[in-house]
Amino acid sequence: MIKALHIKDFILIDQVQIEFDPGLNIITGETGSGKSILINALNQLCGERSSLEMVRQGAKKAVIEATVHAPVFKEKLLGLLEWGPGFAPEDDNWTLRKEITATGATRIFINDTPVSLNQLREISNLFFELHGQHQHQRLLHPQNHIFYLDEFAGIGTALREFRRIYQKRLSAYEEMFRLQQAQAEFLEKQDVLSFQLDELRRANLEANELEAIAAELNQQNNVEKFHELGSQISALLNSEDQPVLRQLVRAETVLENLTRLNGQYQAHLEQFRQARQVISEISGNVEQETARLEFDPTRVEKLRQREAELQFLLKKYQKLNLSGLIDWRDELVRELSQVEQYDTQIAAQKTLINGLEAEIAGRGNFLSRERTRFASRLSDQVTVILEEAGMNKAIFRIDVEQTPSPDGIMVDGQCLKATATGFDQVQFLIRTNPGEPFKPLNKIASGGEISRVMLSLKSILAETDATPVLIFDEVDIGISGKIAQIVGAKLAEVSRSHQVLSVTHLPQVAAFAAAHFLVSKAGDDRHTTVHLHRLDEERHRAQIAALLGGEHISQQALENADHLISEAQKILARS
Repeated sequence: MIKALHIKDFILIDQVQIEFDPGLNIITGETGSGKSILINALNQLCGERSSLEMVRQGAKKAVIEATVHAPVFKEKLLGLLEWGPGFAPEDDNWTLRKEITATGATRIFINDTPVSLNQLREISNLFFELHGQHQHQRLLHPQNHIFYLDEFAGIGTALREFRRIYQKRLSAYEEMFRLQQAQAEFLEKQDVLSFQLDELRRANLEANELEAIAAELNQQNNVEKFHELGSQISALLNSEDQPVLRQLVRAETVLENLTRLNGQYQAHLEQFRQARQVISEISGNVEQETARLEFDPTRVEKLRQREAELQFLLKKYQKLNLSGLIDWRDELVRELSQVEQYDTQIAAQKTLINGLEAEIAGRGNFLSRERTRFASRLSDQVTVILEEAGMNKAIFRIDVEQTPSPDGIMVDGQCLKATATGFDQVQFLIRTNPGEPFKPLNKIASGGEISRVMLSLKSILAETDATPVLIFDEVDIGISGKIAQIVGAKLAEVSRSHQVLSVTHLPQVAAFAAAHFLVSKAGDDRHTTVHLHRLDEERHRAQIAALLGGEHISQQALENADHLISEAQKILARS
């Protein structure tokens, strides 16, 4: 509930401090007295945009501040504000403040912490529901009708579970579309990738092939040099002038003699024999190998062609070496194998979606049955209350319909359009006179009729409506007499489970006030100021008399006011 409302330098209000009661708070005042300014201030706390014209002339800034007691919303408020538990007020009082400077700039605070306009809107939606005439009533917008019906039917848990599955289906569709798009993009380049893979496979790549080609070409280009160097080695080791191998044999004989004299040279002898043998073998092998080498122009041409082919591939694929080409070939193999992976993944998503849609069909069908069942009950109850409120020929009807759609979900052999609330479109209809067709609620011209429908719904839904503060801005316009008294009784009935602020011009409604506030305007030729005062019991009586009799209050008007107040108390006692 709103415990206190403070307004300073807002339009024509100099400074106002109001403390509201928990029940029915009535606000009255003459036409043009400034009641709309008070509602405008509350609208600012509901998140409406402001302008510099809202700052009272001559003031630096306007301030609108409400202290709201809301223990049940603590966790949700902390979540919306992204605050930790330490930010929660100990007394569960939340202060909403909006400041509008003379330049048009605004600052918004909750418990003295700056917040955004969107955060203010989200939070004020938890606290307040403002019902004005046509443009302010949620009831006039058919897209809201389903929420009233669901609240009456008490299917919140089932609806939340349906939304969870519905969102899961949307996510599954998004993933399937992503896979299909990726698959389409892949298929566009599949031919290119396949050509590249075939080309690289035909190349029979080996990591060190270019080095081997270079070595063999070097050998082919230097055959004569190899012959010459091989002959030189043989000549050096076997020349007649200084035959190295013969000298080594003689040296070996000397080592053998040393070994006979002293066995410690045996190891040296063995090493020498092995070395001589190796040198002898090298001499023979080098001579033979170099002698066998022949220049092969055909082989050289093949090597150069192969080298050119490999260099072309390296340049084409922008790789530094054959290992990079081989890695790219292997990557192509992996990428091309994704064709089957995409098919498998997309098939899995379709299976998931089918399962989710089957669950949506079942849960959505349950919601439709419950809505249809409770639509009849709510229609009957509203019709009864409308009759009590003087609309004895009116019949209220709630249509629950589904829309076929080829892209929808199959339910009992019919493909239906689905939304986050199910398959149903709910609309409130009314027939105010016999013989007339039922019309959508937003097509009714009479503000009084709309008001009574809205009050009927609110009185029925009062126990389940979570919004703690309901604000009514002259919703009783267009009615009078006995009907006005019934409307006042309904407002009082709703105020038992909600704090109600109601701006009215009807004495029959004001008679039900738990707290009565009077808006008045005063000033001179240069300044005009709006004031708001809480009325005591006697002034409450006098104000009702003024509403009945005009500017000059007669004794008869006072007696009529007493009668209205007495009647209101009797009605409240009976209900």
